Amino acid sequence: MKIDIYKGYKPLCYINKEEILVFKQMKFYIFNLSKSEFKYICTLPVKFIKKLLWKVRICQRIFRLVPRTAIYMEDNKALVSFNGGVYLLDIEAKNIVKVHQFREGMSNVLSFSKISKTRNVDKGIYYGDYFGNFHKDGVGIYKYDEDLGSFKKVFEFLKGEINHIHQIVEDKYRDLVWIFTGDSGEAASIWYTKDNFKSVTKFLVGSQLYRACKVFVVEEGLIYATDAPLEQNYIRLIKIKNEEISDENLADINAELKKENERLIAVSEENLAKIDGASIYGGAEKEGFLWSTTVEPDDRYGSNLFYLLAYKRGPGIKSWNSYVLLYEYNNRELRVINSYKKDIYPMGLCQLGSVMILEDEFECGKRILYGIGLGKIDNKMIVIS
Repeated sequence: MKIDIYKGYKPLCYINKEEILVFKQMKFYIFNLSKSEFKYICTLPVKFIKKLLWKVRICQRIFRLVPRTAIYMEDNKALVSFNGGVYLLDIEAKNIVKVHQFREGMSNVLSFSKISKTRNVDKGIYYGDYFGNFHKDGVGIYKYDEDLGSFKKVFEFLKGEINHIHQIVEDKYRDLVWIFTGDSGEAASIWYTKDNFKSVTKFLVGSQLYRACKVFVVEEGLIYATDAPLEQNYIRLIKIKNEEISDENLADINAELKKENERLIAVSEENLAKIDGASIYGGAEKEGFLWSTTVEPDDRYGSNLFYLLAYKRGPGIKSWNSYVLLYEYNNRELRVINSYKKDIYPMGLCQLGSVMILEDEFECGKRILYGIGLGKIDNKMIVIS
């Protein structure tokens, strides 16, 4: 095993099997994995004060001055989430422009989602609103419109239903798209659409066992790690099967799509393994699935100030370490791959302690990690061959 560490570089997304998009000091680069070489693309246009703040790492963390995530499209372009909006990066033309402003109070998406293998939902890049939303205002789902060069809303959850969206993930086995939402009460739920977001149906509702940020679809159903700072966390498997419908019922079912969906799906649930913290990031490998645990504060404080400055872990966070875990799906075995300790800075203000995992959709055989708020690997890209 070979491990290379690159200080100050944040991996954002894969471009192909050999190259990834990375970010350092307001600049974007292509990093060649086999040659370990960086090729400059362009610089992010920001105001002078942000350039000054960026020179101090703790300011980067407090003011969220590093892009959260990105997703590669076709034609040498990528969408980048940063500082309240989405930027379109044209790698060939070597320029970047802002194409979309998030709603008020929202800084970044948690993840973009690419839909390409589902017949009942249009192909494209999607994201869901991700912000505090303690009053549970309406929450939107958006699709990138290449003709307009921006995002348009395709669905909105009603006021009072959810706080925000954690992940949107397509299911090629059941020909639908899942939506995982949070955070507490009935907002922590799993939903799905089979009709291009004309309607969204509740699947499993109102438990921290259904609160997840990184979900993988398998032939049996859904496998994920829970994101529950206040409760015990697990690697979980929800098994799903399609129920057969008799011919005499078809007319009624076709007339009422929601009833059709509910009758088509049956569920069993299994906690595969306990884990020592909530999980936000993950990735798939040939051996199974990777997740990392996150060191989070207790979010039951009465004010935002206490939360920002708190240095007390939530009850579901069993350790000051962020663990990188590999769950071997075929063997049903959980292994700890790496462990990194949280640094001294408060979690709410200076970001949670976590390991971001770059998902390898091209199966290049490398494991790419990035540390946030962790003593030895904060702001470092780790490439494991």
